[in-house]
Amino acid sequence: MGWTGTQWFGSGSRKDFLKHTFLQKSETHTWWISDVSMRGAVAYCIHWQKDETTGIETHEGMVILTEKRKDDPHWIYHKEVGESCLPYYFDAPVSLIKKLNELGEPFNDNARQWRDRCLENAQRAKIKVELGTIIQFMKTFKFTSRTGGSFEEKTFTIATDWNGKKAFRTQTGQLCRIPNWKKLEYRVLGVQ
Repeated sequence: MGWTGTQWFGSGSRKDFLKHTFLQKSETHTWWISDVSMRGAVAYCIHWQKDETTGIETHEGMVILTEKRKDDPHWIYHKEVGESCLPYYFDAPVSLIKKLNELGEPFNDNARQWRDRCLENAQRAKIKVELGTIIQFMKTFKFTSRTGGSFEEKTFTIATDWNGKKAFRTQTGQLCRIPNWKKLEYRVLGVQ
């Protein structure tokens, strides 16, 4: 599936744009989104549909990717993926997942997996690691060193860099950064 581009001359945020764009009405149905939470350029929300003839409302958790391009300053591009398709974005707020669960069971196994992974991600993000903690990631990372060589590593010790910020020290002493590392699968091996 591709991206949908829409001209947006309105004031406001991407969140405002999405609420405006996804509010649609026909003679028989109304569609809208609620509980929108932006995580960078990714929106997490509940997509609703109401059958105006029966009054029945259905819902689904949804991930909406957004993008603005420098060459199109008045355009916003978006791509939406429902939870039943198992979107590969698992940063939804716990409050959204709880609300979805209160509204009803997931439609299929994909939706159940998505909700579970979002909750696991949220739990993992709360884990506090101290200096000296040894972490092993499930995947191996490849790094390029300043001297031009490269090396691979998956076991690191939490350390600080020259600015006092958290960094990862390899077994050979090199300092590395791994963005969003708490979202990755890892295990704690101990503390030095």
